[in-house]
Amino acid sequence: RSKVQYWIKSRHITVNHQAVKPSYRVVQDDVMDIQIPDLEPLHKTLSPDFNLEIIYEDPHIIVINKPAGLAVHQGICQTVHLVDYLRKYGVKLSQYPNSYRPGIVHRLDQDTEGLMVIATSDLAYHALHQQFSNRNVIKKYYAMVYGNVKQDHQIIQHPIGSHPRHGHLKWVAATGKSAY
Repeated sequence: RSKVQYWIKSRHITVNHQAVKPSYRVVQDDVMDIQIPDLEPLHKTLSPDFNLEIIYEDPHIIVINKPAGLAVHQGICQTVHLVDYLRKYGVKLSQYPNSYRPGIVHRLDQDTEGLMVIATSDLAYHALHQQFSNRNVIKKYYAMVYGNVKQDHQIIQHPIGSHPRHGHLKWVAATGKSAY
């Protein structure tokens, strides 16, 4: 979706030979001109030199250090993702409740590096899903910053919710989930 919005904003997609906003609603008899710039192949091959860093493994879970730049599961713009690498390494993933995101009970953004717990059994998937849903899992995030920072550390405690116009963005919102 973000890629299509970019194409609309950069005038690779026009309607009736006119530039439009991404929010434009197409109506009957509109003529769309679509000139997509060089597309990447739909499926990239896995890098043979990539080493999956396994931190812990038992019959029910595997804990890995997901590198920045790697998507967790397949999306429209992600062509190579963590689930592919797990399968490449022969990791059996839980199929509960579906195979779209096998074994994935939580996620990290594509550009975020960090530890991920992945279910390799249906029993573990159910238990981990409950723990994440009930917020029993303590998650800590560290940010790297650049520049002259006045404080050595900062604690942020505000409810976080989806942005009203840009749903993929998060911001402080009174109706959001509590975050510390």
